[in-house]
Amino acid sequence: MVSSHRASSCRLFLPLLLAFITAVVYANSLSVPFLLDDKHLIVQNFSIRSWHSLPLLLKETRPFLNYTFAFNYLLGGMNVRGYHLLNLCIHIAAGFCFYAVVCRTLMRLGLKEQANWIAFWSILLWLVHPLQTASVTYLAQRSESLMGLLYGLSFYCAVRGFDSKQSFYWYLSAFLLGCLGVYTKEVIVTIGASVFFYDAIFVTQSFTLSFRKRFWLYAGFLGLFILLPPTLLLPTQGHFSAGLSLSTISPWQYLRTQPGVIWHYVRLFFWPIGLCFDYAWRIADQWQQIVLPAIPLVLMIITTVILVLKKNKAGYLAAFFLITLSPTSSVIPVADLAFEHRMYLPSLSLAVGLVMGLRFLAQRLFQSSAEQKKIQWVIVVAIALGLGWLTIQRNTVFQSREALWRDTIKKSPLNPRAYNNLGSALLLQGRADEALASFKKAIELDPQYAHPYINLGAVYTAAGKPAEAIDFYRKGLALNPKVRDANYNWANAAAELGHYDEAIAHYLQEFKFHPEHIKACNNLANLYSRLNQFQNAVTYYQKGIEIDPTYAKLRHNYGLLLTHLGRFDEAIEQYQAGLKANPQDADLYHGYAAVLERMGKVNEAIKAYSTAIALRPDFKQAQANLQQLLRRQSEPPDHV
Repeated sequence: MVSSHRASSCRLFLPLLLAFITAVVYANSLSVPFLLDDKHLIVQNFSIRSWHSLPLLLKETRPFLNYTFAFNYLLGGMNVRGYHLLNLCIHIAAGFCFYAVVCRTLMRLGLKEQANWIAFWSILLWLVHPLQTASVTYLAQRSESLMGLLYGLSFYCAVRGFDSKQSFYWYLSAFLLGCLGVYTKEVIVTIGASVFFYDAIFVTQSFTLSFRKRFWLYAGFLGLFILLPPTLLLPTQGHFSAGLSLSTISPWQYLRTQPGVIWHYVRLFFWPIGLCFDYAWRIADQWQQIVLPAIPLVLMIITTVILVLKKNKAGYLAAFFLITLSPTSSVIPVADLAFEHRMYLPSLSLAVGLVMGLRFLAQRLFQSSAEQKKIQWVIVVAIALGLGWLTIQRNTVFQSREALWRDTIKKSPLNPRAYNNLGSALLLQGRADEALASFKKAIELDPQYAHPYINLGAVYTAAGKPAEAIDFYRKGLALNPKVRDANYNWANAAAELGHYDEAIAHYLQEFKFHPEHIKACNNLANLYSRLNQFQNAVTYYQKGIEIDPTYAKLRHNYGLLLTHLGRFDEAIEQYQAGLKANPQDADLYHGYAAVLERMGKVNEAIKAYSTAIALRPDFKQAQANLQQLLRRQSEPPDHV
C-alpha cells in the first residue's frame, strides 16, 4: 500500500517538477525578439490578425501552426512574451507526453519501482538540453515543438490503446492527432513506423501479429502521407524557402552530405558546445567528408536493423532516432543541409539511452543498489545542471539580433546569410556604415544572393540617395524577383524621384508576389490620391482594409481622402474603425477632429484635437488647429 501511494505521488510530483525546472531554465527566453522567419510567419502575416481572415489560413501549408500564431495575436497582439510563453508550454506538454510513454514502457519491462525516476531524468535531460532552444526560443520553429507535442500525444494514445478494452477510441485519437500534425510539420508522417516497431518489440514480440491485430491503425498512419500538401514537392528558390530544395541541391548531393551532419548532431547532444543558429552547411565534395562519416553511419544502420529484427529493446532507441531524423537527413533534399531544430524528436532517444546507459554501467561497477542509485543521481544531476546552465547561456545570445548573428558568424564565418542579417540588425540601430560593410561582405561570399543587394538599396534610400538605391534593387530583383519588400522599396524610391509610373508598376509587382503587403497597398493608394486618380485610390484603400482592418496609417489616409472628397460620413466611419483598433493613435484623432470640424461639430472636434495632443504633446499641427478653432469660437459673430 505504501509503495503504491509513493508511486502515485511520484506520478503527480515528478511531472510538476519537470515543468518547474524547464520554466526556470527558459525564463530568460520570454523577451527574445522576433527573429528571421518570425518576420513573415508572425510580424508580416496579416492573416493571423482578425477572425474574418482565419479561413484564409486553411490555404497555407501548415494551417494548424498558423492558428496557434493567430491565437497568440488575438490574445496579445505583437507582445512577444505571449508567443514565447506558448512555445514554452508546448515544449513542457511534449515532455509530459513522452514522460508518460517512457513510464509505461519501463513498467512493461518490469521496472515498476524505478520507472518514474528513470523517465523523469530522461525527459528532464531532453527538456533542458540547449539543442532545444532552436525549437523553443526561436518562435518560427514552433512548427517543430508543436509537431513534437502532437507526435507525443499520438504515440501515447496508441500505447494506451494496446492495453485498453476501448482501443478503438485511443487509436482514432492517435490518427486524428497525426492528421493535425501533418498540418503542423510533415515529419509526423513517421509516427506510424515508430509506433509499429514499438508494438512489435515491446508488446506483441511479432511484426506479423502487430500488423494483423492493428491493421487499421497502421493503415490510418500510412494514410497520413496522402494528406501531405502538394506544394511540399514543388522546387524552391532563394535562401529562405520552405519545403524541398530540388532546384538547388540534388538528392545525391544531399545524401552524401548528411552523414557528416548526423554525426555533428550526435556530437552536439553529448557535447553541446558550438551551437549555431544558421550553419549554411556546405555540400560534401571531398571523399574524406563523404566516406569517413558514412562508414560508421552505415554500420549503425545495419546494427539497428539486426537489433530490431531480433526484437532487441535497445535497438528500438536507435530505430526511433533514425526514423524521426530520416525526413530531413536522408535522400530527400530539404532547403538547408543542417539545422539544430531537426534534432527535437531524435534527441529524445539519445536522452533515454544516456540515462539507461548510466544505469547499466552503475549496475556493472557497483554491487550495492544504494551505491548504484547514488552514482546515477550524482552523474545525472550534474549533467542536468550543466545542460540547464548552457541553455540559459544560449538564450542570452538570442536576446539581441546583433549578438545572435555575430555568434553565428563566429561559428560559420563563410555564411553570407549571417552577414546579411547582421547588416539588417545594424541598420535597425541606425549604424548604416557598419551595415553597409556587412552587406558587402555577404555579396563577396555569395554574389548570387539577392537579399544583401536589396538591403544595400535600403541603406542608400535611408541616406537620401534613391537613384543609387534603385540600382541595387534592380540587381537584387534580377537574381530573385520574389524577394519581399524589393519592389516595394524600389517603388518608394521611384516615387521620391517623381517617377510615378515606375513606382506604380513596382507597387503592383510587389502585390503580385506578396498580396498581403499592407504597406505597399497603403503607399500605392496614397500615390493614386496624389495623382488625383481617386477611384484607384479608394480601391486600394479598401483592399488594404481587407488585408488588415487594424492598420492605423491606412485608415487615416483613407479618411483624409474621403474628407477631401466631401464624403464626411464615410470618413467618420474610417476614423472610428481605426480608433477602435488603435485607441492611442494621435494621427487618427487629429484626422477625426478635422472631419468633425468640417461637419460643424465643434465641441466634438475640440475634444478630439485635445485627445490627439494629450497622446502626443509635441503635436504642433493639432495644437495649431485647436487654437484656431478655439479662436474662431471666441470671436463675436459678424453683423450686417
